[in-house]
Amino acid sequence: MPNYTQNLNLAKPVPETDVADITVLNENMDKLDVWSLGLDIGIDDLKMQLQEIREHLSNGTFGKSSLAADYSGDFYLGK
Repeated sequence: MPNYTQNLNLAKPVPETDVADITVLNENMDKLDVWSLGLDIGIDDLKMQLQEIREHLSNGTFGKSSLAADYSGDFYLGK
């Protein structure tokens, strides 16, 4: 019986106990494929947010408004 990864619930066969099952490997790849779609969107959003921060840092306006509070949380990576 395989173990599973915490975040994506991918099957991890137990070494020396389980055998590799092509169906399980394909299911893992399908999960990664779906997950990667959200990652692409998240990276684009992160790039835009980073560019906005750079612009405000370069012109001295970062922290003088609510902008700093807007970027104080976690960034979404499409998970």
